[in-house]
Amino acid sequence: MVRTVPIRVTAALATALALSLTLAGWPGDARAGRADAELRVTARIPVTLDLRVSDQAPAVTLTDADLAAGVKDVPSATVLEVRTNSDLGYVLELGLPDAPWLADVEVRAAGAAVRGQPGDLVHIAVPAAGTGTSLTPLDLRLRLAPGAAPGTYALPLALGLAPL
Repeated sequence: MVRTVPIRVTAALATALALSLTLAGWPGDARAGRADAELRVTARIPVTLDLRVSDQAPAVTLTDADLAAGVKDVPSATVLEVRTNSDLGYVLELGLPDAPWLADVEVRAAGAAVRGQPGDLVHIAVPAAGTGTSLTPLDLRLRLAPGAAPGTYALPLALGLAPL
């Protein structure tokens, strides 16, 4: 990310800066009588991303009705708190659970949906919502494998972030 910020300096500092730039052989407007000057500074600010799990369902319970439907919807299965200084957004990386009772998993977040097989790594591009902290809920649609049985199962997700 590159930002240009104008900085106002005092007349004494401007005179000293203009004199030093002139002595260094820099071209430009270096007049000692000016009352102000503008200095342009360009800095590269590295993108920072911080991920915290705000809320997460520790497990999912499959019922006979879920097995008959072949799917289990888990709204807000995980809620992520993401802090970033990026004005472009980020990529959410999800390692899907490798479970024999799953056929595939659809993840919905930030208006996008991706689908993967158990054990896959999937990516969702999350557009910028401004810099600062935002909450991103992850909704899961679990398509159940033939032979899945009723019960309560752990629902581990591996999570990561990368800048866009």
